[in-house]
Amino acid sequence: PEFTDTVVIGGNVKGLDAVATQRVEVISDAFVTGTLKIAGVLHVPEGVTLTIKAGGSLEISNVYTSIIEGTIVIEGADIDNEKPAGTFLVKDSAVLQVDGTLTIAGALDVSSTKPLVVSSAANVAIESTGTVKGSFEIEKDAMLAVEGAVVDGTTKFDVKGTLPLNSAVPSTGFSVTIDDDAVVDVQNVVLKNEAEICIKDLGTVVYDEKDKTVKVASANPNEFDIKGTAI
Repeated sequence: PEFTDTVVIGGNVKGLDAVATQRVEVISDAFVTGTLKIAGVLHVPEGVTLTIKAGGSLEISNVYTSIIEGTIVIEGADIDNEKPAGTFLVKDSAVLQVDGTLTIAGALDVSSTKPLVVSSAANVAIESTGTVKGSFEIEKDAMLAVEGAVVDGTTKFDVKGTLPLNSAVPSTGFSVTIDDDAVVDVQNVVLKNEAEICIKDLGTVVYDEKDKTVKVASANPNEFDIKGTAI
């Protein structure tokens, strides 16, 4: 798409409402302490970090693709200063493509009709205080690591790369679709009462690390559930 002008940001961003004709370029490390709304596209180049501070929010709402080649950090709550966790909302039909790093200690809400794309060699980490919901596409050689909570039962992970699940934080159920050569590494999962994880693929090998045995091996389509229990 053609944009009529470019808005450059860096340092402390207290507020911005960028319209659909504007491209927002992060030219140096920036900190979102207020509300940053983007109806055009966002570009975070390699070597630059955009941090959504506690109490800050970033919202992308459009039909375009925003590319993160550098780093985005979503901070968790600042209890001492009574500030809520930073929030990042992707909505409408916007696409967020992560080519670099996305670290989530706050809240990420992908309400867009399109998935968040984790490109090859990119790294997304949902930390123990982080929460996510929406659709996520993890490409080959990419990783999305879950140590926090999935907070919506309609959340979906389409995995062509690696999805480690190692969380002690209760999550709602969610679904996982595995492509050829993808890895879902279930180390620890805590599910809310009677929630379940539905895992589907075109052929599965389930390996038990404890006793070093293959539990399931099939070249046929499979679907199996990991269910929580009422406590």
